[in-house]
Parts: sequence; C-alpha cells; structure tokens
Amino acid sequence: MKPEPMAPRPGPVEPLAQSAALARAWAAELCVHHGDGACCDAYHGFWQTMRLMRLGATLGGHPAHYLEAMAAWAAQPHPHGGVRRVLISGCADYSMLAHLWHAGATVGVDLHVTVLDICPTPLRLNTWYAERQGRPVHTVCADVLAHRPSLGYDLIVTSSFLGFFSPKARAALFQAYRHLLREGGQLVFSNRLRAAPEDVPVGFTPEQAESFADMAARLSADLPPPADLDAGRVRSMALAFARHTRNYPLASEQTVTELATGAGLSIRQCSVVQSAAMRPAISGPTLGDGSRYLFVVLQR
Repeated sequence: MKPEPMAPRPGPVEPLAQSAALARAWAAELCVHHGDGACCDAYHGFWQTMRLMRLGATLGGHPAHYLEAMAAWAAQPHPHGGVRRVLISGCADYSMLAHLWHAGATVGVDLHVTVLDICPTPLRLNTWYAERQGRPVHTVCADVLAHRPSLGYDLIVTSSFLGFFSPKARAALFQAYRHLLREGGQLVFSNRLRAAPEDVPVGFTPEQAESFADMAARLSADLPPPADLDAGRVRSMALAFARHTRNYPLASEQTVTELATGAGLSIRQCSVVQSAAMRPAISGPTLGDGSRYLFVVLQR
C-alpha cells in the first residue's frame, strides 16, 4: 500500500530545552525497575534529548495525522453531552497532551484529559506541562489492562504503544480499550510497520547502536541550555537507550483488522503513512528515520 502523504501543519510549541533536563533528573528518581532488572530510565530520561537532536520524532513522525484525526473527532457533535473525556494510553512525555489541546483549540472544544502510564516519570512531565499551560490534567500510574475508571472515555489516543505488547497480549489490550470507550467513542493510534515475525522482539543491532551513539555524541554540541550535555555522557545515554529498546513488530494491516474485529471495534481509517525522515543516515527502532507507519482510527 502506498503511504498516504500529508502536508505539514503547525502544531504546538513544546518547551523541550527546559523539559529535557527535567526528564533526565526525574527518570533517575522515578523510573520503574522491573522484575527482570530492566528499567525504563534509559528511555524516559533520554527521549526528549533525542528529540532536540532530531533523532526521535514525536507521535511517530507524523503528528499532522494525529492533529487532523483529533480535531475531526472534537468537531463532531458529542453524543453524551457535557465534557469530552480523553485518555492518553501510555506516553514518553507530554507531547500527545500538547497536540490534543492544540487540536481541541482549533475547533473551540475543551477536553478533560487523563494521562495513564505505568511509570511516574512521563506523568510528572505531563503535570509540569499542564501547570505551565495553566490547565488541569488528571494522571494515573497504572497498567492500562487494570485501569477501571468510574466513567468511560470518548477518545483514547496512543502512539507506538502496540509494540510493547506481544501478539498473545494484544487481544487483551484491544478488549480493554473497548471496555474503556463509551458507545461511539474512538481509538486513534499508529505503529511502525516492519516485515518481521510479530512474536520476536526487535532491537538495535550492535552496528546500529554504535552508529546511533556516535551520531548522538556529534550532535550533542548543538544542544541548547539548559539541556546541554557533554558528548561522552550523551554517547553513554544513547547506548543505554539502544540496549533498552526492544519492540514487538507490527507486520501488516491484517493484524489490526483482526484485533479490531475481535474486540468489536469498527474501522474508520486504516492507512499507511510516511513518518518524517529526521536523520535518514541512521536506522533503528523508535528513530525518526522515515519509516512507514499504520495510522488507525477505530470506533466502538
């Protein structure tokens, strides 16, 4: 399928130089240590620094597709009346929140947003961003499979979250989303497409990790204060990020079709889109390397 093009459109301005330094400090303090000895600080502490160096692209490198889908949803009549309830399901930072609020503002709609993640670090970043904006946000530190709010949501949004779930666990995720959505509610997400077995996690090859770390070290010279770091520390953080990153591939549109059908969700959009090629000279999971993504809108 040929990727669907979309012209760039203005999005929210994000205070990355300020929040990148905070993310490093908070990740060291708050990130979750898992039973296998792994910790997500290598990801949450470095992601915003990567974005400053144009090594990582927010919202899969195609934020305009999210803005369009979220604004189109917000512009529709609200079937339940009152406040529109939105869930951000998993996040690396506050970027999805910033884009949600931006999309709502373009159509003059206020949104009640809950940000859910299993790690406190991105939740603190969302609270920090909301306070800067003078707006409320609700955060929940929990596994999405165990989240049981008193009221359902009108919209659920997430980016590249499917890769954290094995094929065996994905059906439970989609069932959870169905139960979390109110009738008529929508689920909007995207995920990188990769022609690989879906049950085998994909990471950086040793060569990709070294190339990524070398480039990050070179680019560190241009980091703005207060996010600046010396090249040696950036290289070390880049290697830790590469060693930490492993995702289950999404191989085809058929997988999403089967998951949606199994959960009783209808497909409003399922199209291949092209992510931004931020640094096409490098490649690896999560990097802004111009990969193809599947952009999906489902409805209960």
